[in-house]
Amino acid sequence: MTQDDIAACVSADNGITLTETEARAVSALAGDLNARVAAGADQRLAFDAAPWSFSTLCAEIAAALTTSEKTNSGAGE
Repeated sequence: MTQDDIAACVSADNGITLTETEARAVSALAGDLNARVAAGADQRLAFDAAPWSFSTLCAEIAAALTTSEKTNSGAGE
């Protein structure tokens, strides 16, 4: 996102017009915050080291739904 994009978003969301210096500062702050969040997440669990993949997650959810449907069949009869 460019500084102009950030300034436009701030203006649209908050009705505030940023100077070039302010837009540069907001851009630097956003970049720093993103880097800190990413570093913190990587310290806890690298995405590539996660014990599942998206397809495995989908399969586990589908299996849980199927089990739940079997368990709940006949409920209320």
